[in-house]
Amino acid sequence: VQESLTNIGKYANASKVLVAVHNYPTHVTVQIRDDGEGFDTSKVHSSAHGLMGMRHRVEAAGGRLTVTSEPKEGTLVSAVLPVVH
Repeated sequence: VQESLTNIGKYANASKVLVAVHNYPTHVTVQIRDDGEGFDTSKVHSSAHGLMGMRHRVEAAGGRLTVTSEPKEGTLVSAVLPVVH
């Protein structure tokens, strides 16, 4: 969530941001959505350390990260993480 909000502040030029967290018996979902400039996800440079770091941290915890965005359509970062008992 912190890295997403940092990226929004640096790049998105968004006027609205929504952070949603849902706790389920087997997993937790976290979604960060903004109404900013968006970007072409197919052109994310390998030097995009923030996105790579987010993916690494989520996957290291056994989760899955998806980033959905299009120019002028905002961005949705979504993580699904398993609940550890």
